[in-house]
Amino acid sequence: SPHATAEMFDQIKQNQEEPVSGDAEKVGLDENAAKSAFHIVPQDLLRRLPGINPHNATYVMNHVTSLSELSTMSMAQLVALIGNENGKQLHAFLHAKPPSSLAK
Repeated sequence: SPHATAEMFDQIKQNQEEPVSGDAEKVGLDENAAKSAFHIVPQDLLRRLPGINPHNATYVMNHVTSLSELSTMSMAQLVALIGNENGKQLHAFLHAKPPSSLAK
């Protein structure tokens, strides 16, 4: 019965500390997954940028400290980082002028 099950859990938990939710969430994750789990939104945004692909996204993350830093890089820096074609695509996107309707 549900009551008997609850009593069994109470007996098992005697003299045991309550789990810490942050520690419980990390069980089963390797160290890299635990670190990256906290930065999913910036990684997702990076991976959607023109010129960023599955082959260079991790490399960019390891060589650039933030999206802000990436957005200020020159074309030469981006080309050196991710190659000629990808660097040009990313630079054109990051430095494009907004449409006049958005520039107000």
